[in-house]
Order: sequence, then C-alpha cells, then structure tokens
Amino acid sequence: VSPTTPERIFAAFAACGLTGTAVPESHDGLGLTVTDAQRVFQEIACYDLGAAVALSVHHMVSGLIAKQGTPQQYERYLRALA
Repeated sequence: VSPTTPERIFAAFAACGLTGTAVPESHDGLGLTVTDAQRVFQEIACYDLGAAVALSVHHMVSGLIAKQGTPQQYERYLRALA
C-alpha cells in the first residue's frame, strides 16, 4: 500500500483532526465555520484535489448529522467521524 492511498491520507487527516471540521467540539471535533473549513480544503486542494474533495464530502456528511441528526445519531456517528 503506497503512502498516497486514500486510507493513509484519511488516517493522516484524522490524526490532525481534519476529519472533524464540521463536528462540534463537544463531540471531539474542531467545530469550524464553513468558511474556515473551506480554507482548509482550499489549501489541501493546492496539493491534492482528490483528497480535498474527499475531505469536503466527509465534512458535508458529518455537518448534516451535526445539524440535523438525532441525539442517537450524534452518539453513534459524530465521534467516529471526527
């Protein structure tokens, strides 16, 4: 497995906390605003557009759960997504 496989890239993002951009701090995320998260994605896109798109989609899914989810969904998914 090369160091640029999606699994390794996403593991590196998770280690830096970047998979929790849309997740509230109360659920182990960064709780960034949309503008701040987009700045992060833009910087990543300068080096790897595919990785930035994948992280952006992850942000959208976790953000939807954070804003629209039930308390049970918060507990089941948010910490894992962060």
